[in-house]
Amino acid sequence: WTGKSIFVINGNHDIEGVADGNTIDLAAYKTLYAGFGYNEALSRDDASASYTAELGGGYRLLAVDSCIYGRSDGQITPAVLGWIENQVAAAKADGKKLIGMMHHSLLEHFKIQGLVGDTVKDYRNLSVRFADWGIKVVFTGHKHSNDITSAVTDAGSRLYDIETTSLINYPNSYRQ
Repeated sequence: WTGKSIFVINGNHDIEGVADGNTIDLAAYKTLYAGFGYNEALSRDDASASYTAELGGGYRLLAVDSCIYGRSDGQITPAVLGWIENQVAAAKADGKKLIGMMHHSLLEHFKIQGLVGDTVKDYRNLSVRFADWGIKVVFTGHKHSNDITSAVTDAGSRLYDIETTSLINYPNSYRQ
C-alpha cells in the first residue's frame, strides 16, 4: 500500500444504460468503485458518475462523467453542466482550486480531432466555460495517448487538457 489516494472516472466502455449480465449500470459502477472516489465524495451527481473530492493543498477534484452510456462519443449534459457550475461556486466559496478529470478530451490534441468524435460534444464552448470558471487543468484519457494541449479564452483564461495514457498500452508511459 502506497498511502496514495486513487480516484476514478468512468470511460466509454464502463457503464451501459441497463445492466445485462455482461455490463453494469451507473449504480453498480458507483458501488464497485466506492473506494476510489465515491466514498470520499463531497458532492455526487445522482444522474451521472460525476463527483468532487478533496485533494489537499487547497485543491479539489472535479470528476466529470462525459460518457454517453453504450456509445464511444461523449457529452456533458445540461444537467451535469448545471451540477458542475454549482461545484465551481462551492469551490470558490471554500477557497479551493478545481482540477478536472473526465474521459473525453475537452480540447483538440490534433487537428480535426473534434470531427472524429474523440472530444466531448460542444468542446469549444465547454472549454471556454471551464477556463473562465477558473478550471485550469483537466486530465482526460479517451485517446490512450500522452499529450498536453492548451487554449486561451477571449477573457484571457488558460485551460490545459492533459491527455493520459492507458496501462494497457505498450510501452507504458508516465510523467512526473
